[in-house]
Amino acid sequence: MTPDSPTGYRHTLAEIPGTAAFSDISQTSIRANWTANVNPAGTEYYCENETAGTNSSWTTETTWESTGLGPDTSYCFRVRARNGDGVETDWTSLGCAATLVGGDCGNGTVDAGEQCDDGNTQNGDCCSSTCQFEPLGSSCSNGLFCDGEETCDGAGACVDGPDPCDPVAEFCHEESDTCDACIEIGELFQYIECWYRGDCPLDMLFRAIEMWFRGC
Repeated sequence: MTPDSPTGYRHTLAEIPGTAAFSDISQTSIRANWTANVNPAGTEYYCENETAGTNSSWTTETTWESTGLGPDTSYCFRVRARNGDGVETDWTSLGCAATLVGGDCGNGTVDAGEQCDDGNTQNGDCCSSTCQFEPLGSSCSNGLFCDGEETCDGAGACVDGPDPCDPVAEFCHEESDTCDACIEIGELFQYIECWYRGDCPLDMLFRAIEMWFRGC
């Protein structure tokens, strides 16, 4: 009596993906989309930006955002699928799409294709060098020690961080970037002048007065 032969399993071939319209086009990015055709969930796809020479790597998604592109430039895409045995289909051409025409980034006006424009083309201030919002939580600074470690809110604004000083026992000295429990009369007058000029908020002045009354 001969032993049973081991059972082998093979996957049927994947179908080539179907085409779909591009979306979310900006000055610097294009989202390529395709359809699964009749392929089941879990089928993997590989999308390529032929013009830029970049790709999505193998993914089970039916969409890919190609980023880091130049404004007013046409980019062509293609996609293929593979089955569970790693057998790949032929390419499906998704066609070409052009990024938006670049506005005059840095002119202080939000032009077409821009999310923000703060009048410069510098990174690190929550509005990037290409006039796009910098990610939520990105580091930024308004140059004030007493505002704590500021971060971007994801919508172009730099928001204050936690108070760097103990809010009960210490006062924050902006001029020296230090925290202590003492404020001299001369420094108090500096804060009064700072508030009068509109450079310091009223709550900071009140806190300076409170700390001065406590004494060193």
